[in-house]
Amino acid sequence: MSFIKVNGKKYSTEYQTRLTDCCGAFSTYDDHGSLYCKKCFCEVDHGQGDGSEEMPTPLKEHFQKRNTVLSKDKPKRLREMWAKAFDNELRVLLEKA
Repeated sequence: MSFIKVNGKKYSTEYQTRLTDCCGAFSTYDDHGSLYCKKCFCEVDHGQGDGSEEMPTPLKEHFQKRNTVLSKDKPKRLREMWAKAFDNELRVLLEKA
C-alpha cells in the first residue's frame, strides 16, 4: 500500500486516511473493542488505520485530484507528464505541512 508520512503519521495516498504507525496498514477492532494492526496484530491507538482520521485537507484534496487525473483510462504518456506536475505540487504542500 502506498502511503505518505506527514508530521510522523502515515496516510494512505489512495484513501486519504491515517494508517497504523507500526506498519502503514489498516486496523480492525476485536470483540472487546481494542484496535489492532491488520499486518502485525499489535494493539494501536484509536485513529490509526480505522478510517476515523483523515489526511490534512490540502494533502487530501491533492491526492483526490491526483488519483482522478492519473486513472488507468488515460494514455500512459499523459499520466507520466501529469504525475511529474503532481509530484512538484506535493513537495510544496509538504513544505507547508
